[in-house]
Amino acid sequence: MATLLTIENRNTREKFESHCRSRYVVVIADPSEKAEGFAGMVVGFHPGDMLSVVDAAGYTHAVPLRKIAADRGRKFFPNCPAA
Repeated sequence: MATLLTIENRNTREKFESHCRSRYVVVIADPSEKAEGFAGMVVGFHPGDMLSVVDAAGYTHAVPLRKIAADRGRKFFPNCPAA
């Protein structure tokens, strides 16, 4: 995990920050995918607009930036009231 936190591609990070204000995000699955979307926290920025996202169970996923949306409903923290 500590290694992931040191991965920081500036270009990808700047694109992410122009799209989201917080590292808490929702990963949106494509309709053609069998996988479901999930909420998580961005922990790494990779070249090629790829992000490392940790889900609520602690699993790390490689996710393209195009599949990220801000977690406005606080889905990552299901017990917190929405802002």
